[in-house]
Amino acid sequence: MKLSISVALLAGFILSACNIVMGPLNQDEGWYLLAGLNTAHGMMPYRDFLFTQGPVLPYVYAALSPLWSPFGVLGGRVLTSAMGLLVAVLCSGFAYRVAPERGRVMAALFTWLLTACCPVFSYFTAIPKTYSLSGLFIAAAFFVLAGKRTWRFEVTGVLLALAAGTRLSLGVLLAVVGFGLLVLCRREGYRYAWLRFGLGGGLTLLALFAPFAIMAPHGLIFSQSYHASRSDSGIFNWLILRAGFASRLLQGYFPMVCFGIVAVAAGFRDVRRIPPALWFACLGFLAVTAVHFTAPFPYDDYQTPVMALAAATVSVMLATVLATASSRQIGIFARSATLVSLLFIVASPMCMTWVTVRQDRFWFQMKTTPDVIKLREAGTWLRENAGSTGQVLTQDAYLAVEAGLKVIPGLEMGPFSIFPMLDDTAAEKSKVHNVATLKRAIETTHAEVAALSGYSFAVSCPTTEKMEPEVVASLRQTVDARYEKIRSIPDFGQGHTTLDLYKLRR
Repeated sequence: MKLSISVALLAGFILSACNIVMGPLNQDEGWYLLAGLNTAHGMMPYRDFLFTQGPVLPYVYAALSPLWSPFGVLGGRVLTSAMGLLVAVLCSGFAYRVAPERGRVMAALFTWLLTACCPVFSYFTAIPKTYSLSGLFIAAAFFVLAGKRTWRFEVTGVLLALAAGTRLSLGVLLAVVGFGLLVLCRREGYRYAWLRFGLGGGLTLLALFAPFAIMAPHGLIFSQSYHASRSDSGIFNWLILRAGFASRLLQGYFPMVCFGIVAVAAGFRDVRRIPPALWFACLGFLAVTAVHFTAPFPYDDYQTPVMALAAATVSVMLATVLATASSRQIGIFARSATLVSLLFIVASPMCMTWVTVRQDRFWFQMKTTPDVIKLREAGTWLRENAGSTGQVLTQDAYLAVEAGLKVIPGLEMGPFSIFPMLDDTAAEKSKVHNVATLKRAIETTHAEVAALSGYSFAVSCPTTEKMEPEVVASLRQTVDARYEKIRSIPDFGQGHTTLDLYKLRR
């Protein structure tokens, strides 16, 4: 068992390091980190810039910005990955607490294998999005809930409210746990637990959102309605998107499904042996899955913050069955589970994204430099040529983060900053742009440098449909009239498009 634990720990940390350095760039990590930097510089989400999630992440990353911002996106990834590893640790601790005594170490080991040693989970908790931070609050909440402290219900409410304040769809966990505690109110030790939990969660939500509702009501409402405004197209596409959601989730977490099947096949039947905290984790996972499944665009990575709860549930089930086995049988199974997880890492398509750009017929085009290192090189050029303005005209927000520059006002959401259907007044009030206001901003900005990739002017929000080609051409012509293209970097950033770097014409 000790060997299995050592190997699993080493594999989890190596996988995390690989995803930090070689994981593909994602546009979202740019505007999330930029939100943290803007907040650190005194700006307020919703009032001064659009931010389409809860307010917790900008303030956490702002508070920690002295640690990560000197190192750009790479620093943000290191911080985020550390949070992701802590999620795995806390959920392993949660599984340890709720598993039968003889199966505790096994439950913790299996949970670590199914999270830290899962390439998809490792990657999406390494790139700066809401997943690691919200997952950290969730894992801490269930770890505390499974303990014996008298204040555990209040703290659980606070932590789950912070998770909802990081990513709104996770608010359903408050409802699941609160209702579950209400059902158990007659059980010894759970009297008034629902009320204490509700006070902790309710007061925290009030503290998180009331200041913005008072100071920036329009921005708060506009930002939180963004995802609901995205469009899909017809029942066939609706079904295909849900099928894709399920397929990719199964592909990314296949060992978790297998461990669950083995647990049931090996004789796990008595659900009465499941402690309340684990019931809440299981039902919470299912509730969040239902919310994400019915979203207009159900991306499977939305599930990342609650996958550790699923891992803990499956791990405890399997450990419960194995608790009656001999020490020799337990050791064999632990080594086998570790081997399966290591093979899954090697077999994962995620690993291919570390080293390949694309496939051209028979031939793979290989990366000569990791994406994040190429980003640092482009950021260095922008910083050296930005002059005293401290601004860059770009929708690739991770370039601004890397260069230590601000984007021109209204482009803080990166590719998701153009709302063609808004009139000028509404666009200005919502801290975004329509086509006309963006043209005026380009024509009047004092930014010395500009950087345009394949994502520039490409997305029409809030539907996230493709921008009309003539609109894209018109905006690029406006840039060309003011800026001179200096160099191009092929295969840059998310999607490996061409990045063009410009300097202001004199």
